Amino acid sequence: MKHTAAALLLSAVMLLPGAALPAHAAQSGSLGDLRWSLSGDGTLTVTGRGDMPSDEDYPWNDLRDSIRRVVIGEGVTSVGDSAFIWCDHLTEVQLPGTLKRMEWWAFADCRELRAMDMPDSVTELEPGVLYGDWSLQRVRFSAGLKELPSVDVNEEVLYGTCVGCKALETVILPEGLEVIGVRSFGDCEKLTSVTVPATVQRMDMDCFCDCTSLARITILNPDCVIGGGYGAEWVEPGGLSTKWVEPGNLSTLGATISNSSSYNLTEDTYTGVIVGWEGSTAQEYAKACGYRFEALHASLGDLDGNGRANANDAAAVLRAAARIGAKRPSGLAPAQVSAADVSGDGAVNANDAAMLLRYAAYVGAKGTDSIEVYFGRSST
Repeated sequence: MKHTAAALLLSAVMLLPGAALPAHAAQSGSLGDLRWSLSGDGTLTVTGRGDMPSDEDYPWNDLRDSIRRVVIGEGVTSVGDSAFIWCDHLTEVQLPGTLKRMEWWAFADCRELRAMDMPDSVTELEPGVLYGDWSLQRVRFSAGLKELPSVDVNEEVLYGTCVGCKALETVILPEGLEVIGVRSFGDCEKLTSVTVPATVQRMDMDCFCDCTSLARITILNPDCVIGGGYGAEWVEPGGLSTKWVEPGNLSTLGATISNSSSYNLTEDTYTGVIVGWEGSTAQEYAKACGYRFEALHASLGDLDGNGRANANDAAAVLRAAARIGAKRPSGLAPAQVSAADVSGDGAVNANDAAMLLRYAAYVGAKGTDSIEVYFGRSST
């Protein structure tokens, strides 16, 4: 939902030096079909069933300085537009398993919020949900998410999901995520490493720009499109595409993953390593930008190169088998194709996934044999 000018004005006025809060603000009440209350210890609880209305005049607006903890009760299905923006002393958020959507700036500029764990029921984020949360150290995104969005305001991208979260150290991106939007993690100065799941099809321009401590980024999809968005160039399967810019203009490409960006390929800096598959777009991107590249090494059953054959690898095999069945490219690098063929029949199919799941269950039951020994095979 588009943020209204009135809401922006209200929030800005609240930040003015000396702005007084009402002496007798209500401590409980209703919001549409929901109920809310603020306890003496600063816990704001929202209960009921259905969506939280997006309201430029939330009943707790005058109490934001008193809010220390937010508890959204089971049955609530959304967090409204700017519902808790500028709750400067908010340190903890509890979200329900019924939550489906978090709207514009829902928890933006909450300067003392330390962590965010999104329930897997969340399938939609609007831009800037955690924008400017300076103290946020850890965020786990919902397994139901397909996209981390961003917004173009007056031709300048301002609001990615976690842009400006300067203390962010741990980012858990879910299998199933497909798009990392423009500036999603821009200016996350404490982020040192991140793994981009194999399901991610596109990493948009500046998604990890100005991450001054970033030393290692692993990109598991060999065909992930890197860069691009808002008129920039992309690295696609097969090489560099400049379909939206003059051929040879690489002015913004290097900023997408950078410790310091100048939007000039010769001046963008990234001293860390980009990890990916041989022949992948990650390798092409690193080459185009002059960045260091390290190749992943797959072994039987281990499609993501993490040294373990497990259910995540089985899911990757199933996705590849579905693509092959639809007469599409498998989406696997050559090394992954060999690793995916657990049965050794020269094909990647559902049977390989089933064998991987059997092995994962065996390991879960404390089995110690390698996958090669378990299935009587040698690593290829």
